[in-house]
Parts: sequence; C-alpha cells; structure tokens
Amino acid sequence: MNVILVCMLSVVAAAGQGPDAGDDRAAAPRDAVAMWIRLLRDDDSVFRGMGARELEKLGPKAAPAVSDLISLLADEEIGERTGAIVNRSVCHFALEALVAIGPGAVPGLVAAGGTHENPRVRANALSALGSIVGRGRGVTEVEKVVETFQVGLGDSAPQVRTSAVHGLRFAGSAAKAVLPDLERLFQSDSVAMVRASALEAIIAIESDEERIAARLMSSLSDESADVQATAIDLLAARGPGARFAVAQLARLLDSKKEVSLPGGAPDVLVPLRHPIRQFAAEALGRIGEPAAEAVPALKRLMRGDPAPRVRIESAEAVARIDPEDNEPIESLSAELDAADAERHFDRNAATGALTRLGPRAAAAVPALGRAIESDDAELRASTVEALGAVGGHAARALLGRALSDADPYVRGVAAEALKASDPARRNRLARPGRGDADGADP
Repeated sequence: MNVILVCMLSVVAAAGQGPDAGDDRAAAPRDAVAMWIRLLRDDDSVFRGMGARELEKLGPKAAPAVSDLISLLADEEIGERTGAIVNRSVCHFALEALVAIGPGAVPGLVAAGGTHENPRVRANALSALGSIVGRGRGVTEVEKVVETFQVGLGDSAPQVRTSAVHGLRFAGSAAKAVLPDLERLFQSDSVAMVRASALEAIIAIESDEERIAARLMSSLSDESADVQATAIDLLAARGPGARFAVAQLARLLDSKKEVSLPGGAPDVLVPLRHPIRQFAAEALGRIGEPAAEAVPALKRLMRGDPAPRVRIESAEAVARIDPEDNEPIESLSAELDAADAERHFDRNAATGALTRLGPRAAAAVPALGRAIESDDAELRASTVEALGAVGGHAARALLGRALSDADPYVRGVAAEALKASDPARRNRLARPGRGDADGADP
C-alpha cells in the first residue's frame, strides 16, 4: 500500500511541472500536501520521515501539515535508512519541515512550545521557532515568540530551557527586555550547559561593549568548564578585539579542566574530553599579534603537553602570533609524522592547522609529502588540501602526483587544489578530457 501511495505522489508531484500544466499547478501542491500528511501518520517511521522531507521541499505551501509535523517532534525513530552510521530521526525531519514552512508554522509552534505535555516536543518547537526567527523569515508576532521563549526559561526540563535560550539568542535585540531573566538563569541554573547557552544569548543580545567585556572576563573564572569554554569561544570570535583578555587566557593555559564534546571514531561515536587549555590556545591564536606575551606559555605546551590537540593548537597559535617563527611549523610537521595508527584524528588536525596557516607553512611541505603516501585515504585528502593552501612549486608537484591517487576523492581534491593554486592549470583542467587524473600531468 505504501509503495502505491508513493507512486501516486510521484504522479501528483509531476503534475504542474510540465510546460502545459496551466491551472493544475495550484491544485497539485494541495493534493501533494494531503498525501504527504498521510505518510506522516504511517506506522513505518521511514515513511513518516519521507513525508516530512517532502513537505520541507514545499516550504510555506506545506502549512496545512503543521499540526501533524508538531506531533512528530518527539518521534525518535529512524526517519531514513541510508546505510550511514547515524541515521537521522523522524523528529529531525519534522523540525526541518516546520522551519521551511516559516511564519505559517509560528502559531502552532508557539502553542506547542509553551503548553505541550511532552518536554521533547516543547524543546523542539522552541528550536524551530528560534530557527525561523534567526532566518529573518518575516515573523510578524516577534513579541509573542519572545514571550514564549521567556516562559521556556522557567521550564522544568533542561532541554526546554536550552532551546528557549537559543531562541532568544536568535531574536537578538528584540529580546533585550528578557536580559534580566537570562542573567538570573546564568547565575542560578543547576545545569552547566544551560548556563553556557545563557551566556551566549546574553552576549548576542547585549549592546554595551563594556558590559560584554566584563561578563566574558568574569566567565573565564567560572567554576564550570562548560561556561569557561563558551566564554573562550566567544572571545576567539572577536579576534584582535579580545586583546583585553590575553593575560587571563594565558593563565588558562595551565588549566587542568576539561569539557565533553561529541566525537570519536566513525564507528564509536562517544563524547570526547577536550582540555580548557586547548580552547585558550586557539583563542590566543585568533587574537594574533596582540597576544605576544602568551608565546612563552604556548611554546611550553607546544613542546611538551601530553595532549596532542593541545600541542597542535598551541603550535598554530604561535604561528599566527609570530609568522616569522619556524618552530611551530616544525612542531606541526612532527605531529604529522606520528606513526601511531591511533593518532589518525590528531594527524588530520595537524593538516587542518597547516591548511589554515597557508603559505606561512611552506616549511611543512616535506612532512606533507610523506603524509601523502599514507595508507589512510582521509589523511591523504586532508594533506592534499593543506598542500593546496600552502602553495608553491614543491607543493604543486606533490599535488600533481596526487592526481594519480588510488582514491577518487583524493584525486578530486587534488584537481581542485591545483585549479585554485595555478590559474593556467585551472584552464587546462577545465577542458574536456583534462579533468580526469589519468590524463593530467604535474
């Protein structure tokens, strides 16, 4: 029965696509919406996910499906079967469809976000509202939406409070009247991630630079590592404008605190622990030359910290602060030469740092040349990206060799890197028959 329904939907979707569709174009979406709604009610979660995905494509025309989509915001069953390690849930697709509908979904989401009995539905409804507001989708009832977020700040479920905070962050200056409530939440909430999210919202809404600086500085000393990490990220985003925080960030290079972030090997997705000093090193690098006083401490970490990611971030930071210093490039080259198979992600992190440093990392080309011979196709691809960013004759010669790599993705990355680094070659590779690795030369 489901297969028949899908075939019927395909016919309906095709109606109105041809040049002679005429007045049938308006009717076709209405019929399609009705039948996609039928799929939302199917017993098979994959069909429910399919219905939500197709409704997302219709955008505002899918407004009649809002109530059914909201009812799926707690549906954690698999919404697709792709063979991927992690398949997305039905509620993910329902949320995306509601966001695509835009302002037409706001009244239903406001009601669900404030009063639905299921906290998962409340949280996802507020998330959808935040995304709609954040995209500037012409929401006319912003005050009502902000009021819904404000109510969510007092919800008993932490995930609802977090979604409400994120929504207020997206609302920006329209949520300025709620700043006192956010401040109270930041000071008193028992869940560290809620407090960290509240900090982000406060900084996004606040317009007084002195108050922003004071809040970020005090947050660097917070007892929560999550709050500290959030403050550091917010300072990093300000670049040289965060020079006022250099001394305190440098002190955090001695921190033993860690935060937990999603990650891990592709077949074992587990939270990974990241040291606060890693975030501090990155922020100092983003600040750049004004962070020169932190270089000795950064070099100490670069040379001997037990955590590879800390060494890598510290090396990149030193290279950003003092582009004339070759030691950080040597350090990154050594990380890249690490032979331990368990260092897979760390070696990719080293190539990422070299990519961001670009031509400043020219001294790392020999190490990149060794990495490009790795048995790991993912490492070869990230190495090729780094070579393209570094540039120069030696790097381009290695990229030419990578055009014959056994892995098609690596060959494609090499071709794109060569196009970007050599205008003349860009034209040759663009000609028919020259874009394939078998016909290219270095």
